[in-house]
Amino acid sequence: MSPTFLVNYDKIDLPFGGYCLKIENESLLVEISPLGAEIQSIKNIKTNQELCWQGDPTYWSSRSPLLFPIIGSLKEDKYYLNDESFEMKKHGIVRDQEFELEQVNDSTINCYWDIEESLKEFYPYQCSLKITYQLEENSLIVSYVVINHEDFDMFYSIGGHPGFNVSGPVTLKLEGQDMSRYLISGSLIDKSVDVNKTNFILTKEHLRDDALVYTGVDRCHLIMKDYSVVADVSEFINVGIWSPIVNNEMAPFVCIEPWQGLPDTLTSNQILKDKKDNQILKAQEEAKFSYRLTFNYED
Repeated sequence: MSPTFLVNYDKIDLPFGGYCLKIENESLLVEISPLGAEIQSIKNIKTNQELCWQGDPTYWSSRSPLLFPIIGSLKEDKYYLNDESFEMKKHGIVRDQEFELEQVNDSTINCYWDIEESLKEFYPYQCSLKITYQLEENSLIVSYVVINHEDFDMFYSIGGHPGFNVSGPVTLKLEGQDMSRYLISGSLIDKSVDVNKTNFILTKEHLRDDALVYTGVDRCHLIMKDYSVVADVSEFINVGIWSPIVNNEMAPFVCIEPWQGLPDTLTSNQILKDKKDNQILKAQEEAKFSYRLTFNYED
């Protein structure tokens, strides 16, 4: 798809190829690529500090991929729909797809995607996505609209995976009600356990078995010595906190992942409509979910 411009904005060439568009205000400058509608940069406009992870492949080559129509891994990388088997790799099919970008104004970009016929061997629904990035003061609001063009129900999950640069100790603070945490075994969801700590320093020991996956969380705080990010994820069922362990150390970034869905469970029957926390979208309907990232800085 070729990008659409409502007003005449310049494209920014990326060093690894391709381009992005930017939005900015007095606090933040954000760059968005049409490839996967992925955030490429989030900068403190006053100091030029880069807040978004920059995709060093030593640790993780992505920055903020969009997860659709699954979250995480499927059991045996496949699912069943109407007695037919479909294969799909971790986090779904859109992270490498070209979106059409619409620059609405200085502070808002819309990103559009319609499924192509070639992808229906993995996900056999006629569907569309609209992703909106909007700046408000020191916050970035990310909105997802999922559209079902079929005349029958569609089963899906959707989520975000933004990574944030960190240095030194990182404190994780959780706010919510009736919070619990899912244990992970071999990239699949195991049992649920009570949350005993809601304010603690994040270490490699917390992340050795993959992400920390919580349900019942309204807000996540990542607090570093030079800045903090608060993620309002109250519209999402689950949230993942992830940083890979490389050479026995945490990577220099942490992801906050709002999830409307979950990876498969260990006991999954692999039938898509039975998948835990999967969403159901009625025929010819749409669903909308948003999260807000607010950045605060130390003087």
